Amino acid sequence: MKRLVPSTVERVLVALALAGCSDPAPTATLAKAGNGDATTTTDTVAQDDTASSTTDTSEPVDSEADSPDTADIPASGCQYSADCPGAHDLCLAGTCVAQTPCSGDKDCQAAGQVCDSTAGICVACVADSDCQGGVCKAHKCLPAPKNCASSKDCPAGQLCDKGAGLCVECQTAGDCAAGQGCQDSVCVPLLCKAGVTVCGDTTTVKTCSGDGLSWQSDACPEKTACVAGDCAVVLCTPGDKVCAGNAVATCDDSGTATLDPSNCPDDQICDKGQCLTPICQPGKTECQNGQLATCSETGLAWSPASCGSGKVCDGGTCVPQVCTAGQAYCDGGAPKQCNASGSAATLLPVCKSGEVCLGGTCVASACQAGSSVCADPTTVATCKPGGGYQNTLCPSGSVCEAGACKTAVCQANLTFCQGSQKSICNASGTAATVMEDCAKSGKSCSNGACIQPQGYKATGGLGTVGATAQGSYRVRGAGWLIQRPCAAGYCFSGGLRP
Repeated sequence: MKRLVPSTVERVLVALALAGCSDPAPTATLAKAGNGDATTTTDTVAQDDTASSTTDTSEPVDSEADSPDTADIPASGCQYSADCPGAHDLCLAGTCVAQTPCSGDKDCQAAGQVCDSTAGICVACVADSDCQGGVCKAHKCLPAPKNCASSKDCPAGQLCDKGAGLCVECQTAGDCAAGQGCQDSVCVPLLCKAGVTVCGDTTTVKTCSGDGLSWQSDACPEKTACVAGDCAVVLCTPGDKVCAGNAVATCDDSGTATLDPSNCPDDQICDKGQCLTPICQPGKTECQNGQLATCSETGLAWSPASCGSGKVCDGGTCVPQVCTAGQAYCDGGAPKQCNASGSAATLLPVCKSGEVCLGGTCVASACQAGSSVCADPTTVATCKPGGGYQNTLCPSGSVCEAGACKTAVCQANLTFCQGSQKSICNASGTAATVMEDCAKSGKSCSNGACIQPQGYKATGGLGTVGATAQGSYRVRGAGWLIQRPCAAGYCFSGGLRP
């Protein structure tokens, strides 16, 4: 694209003559005019210089759609001022004419111009006092308007605004040369093609006004970004590894698309930007430490859940609980043994004559006064003087062990995690024994088992925020946060895909 840098007023005059303008050196600024909407602004070309005007010197974000009419741009360079590389360049007769930057009037004296300090460029005028008896409109010095009753009363190149009774340069765009529009009764170069949209920045769409002389800026909705002149949904965090189908890809700079996908092997699944090997069949259920565990839709993790009050897990489903798992008990004087899940019981040998059932065991009915045994997991039976037993229920949170109530610290016979240690609770629930320290083998403890961690390390790593061992982490994707639990210092994969 051809871009001229005028060093003298004469060079600008030549360019204007090529564009069909009869007046000297129009210089445009992009000015932002607030409209009262906190998310919408309008950038205009060649406004009157007033205290309420502010200049937007930014250029639209570079993208293919920022100049959607490239095919219409003349070979010589431009069709609209927005086609030019500089924020304040003018498109004159298909050529980009650069404006001279300035910080004060001294920078513009050589060209016979003054400095528009708001826009930071040299212009023909910013006030009527710069025009030696004329008036300043759209940074152009014009003769003082002549009164008129018809266009015959006006100088060459002007026409009569009969409503105002004054001679003007234009009333509509049709009064101006090709590539120009009419603003404040002055012909100025078109800024852009009406209706075209471009990105003002990553969160703003700019739309060219119907007259091609200004931009209207609109903020993109939450969780979207401007790409190619439109607001697109943000899918991921720029630079992150994410999944595109069953391929690992890189989130692009806008966060709205993925790049360079690499397919996972046939026996692996893409999850959170990693190729991982499934550990179970999606949707399958099984009992894990008394809980109903369901395999995730990716097959990468189990999701355990309690069966709820009055139910236990047996055979991969939740069924009514009939007894305490693994405990012997008395049912109407008959000793029974509960199975491992608590879903059923078997009858033990019946008590003989002179025996009674206590805690699922047949004991002599004659006893030493004051001695105690466990009648069931939560009841103490104390021998009464003269024989027989007095039952006493243990307090809440306690169980019966060796004929006395003791504080329960875990669920009887359950395998569970204590930090990174795999532990098993005793038959009464009053103590636990460490079976294995999973961390020593580079594994983590989850749901009572040592497993190889898959996913992000809880103490840091891509996509995690504030994660701590035995705590939780948050993963960001598509503008939202999802919280997941961590186990033994690791944040596990399964079910979460950006």
